Amino acid sequence: MNNKIQALNEAAFQRIFADYTQQEAPPQLVAGLISADQVLSTFTLGFKDGSVATETQFRIASMTKCFAAAMLLKLRDEQKIK
Repeated sequence: MNNKIQALNEAAFQRIFADYTQQEAPPQLVAGLISADQVLSTFTLGFKDGSVATETQFRIASMTKCFAAAMLLKLRDEQKIK
């Protein structure tokens, strides 16, 4: 990915999450923009119990179905399953 496109993607990524946090005011948020196994940009926000960093570990409840669905859709898109 050339540097100009990467910079535009990072700027758009930061803008999307900045807009979201102003509208929704989530208590904590960590997001990452990844391309070809490389972290291009990260965004962190924390209002509850102090600040949040990219290394912060979150407890996620019952996410197995979401991960399984995402993997199935990825395999379908890659035409590895029908």
